[in-house]
Amino acid sequence: MRPLPAFDAVCDCYRYCQECGAEMTPFAPDLDAANYRVEDILDPSGAADRSEEKMDTFYRCLACGSLSSAKPQVVEFA
Repeated sequence: MRPLPAFDAVCDCYRYCQECGAEMTPFAPDLDAANYRVEDILDPSGAADRSEEKMDTFYRCLACGSLSSAKPQVVEFA
């Protein structure tokens, strides 16, 4: 048995649609999340958590239109 050249690999399954299996394309929203927020009205003191202000890059399937926020996963070899 020979040694493995690597101990892990990055799985690219996140780039394929879970609905139809087609390859997805990178998709970015038209505006930043801060433009959609209404904290000034609902939380004038600014005490609300603003962690959702940064959005992940989504992938969009051109075949069926579904969106995904999946990320690459590291798979360890046994």
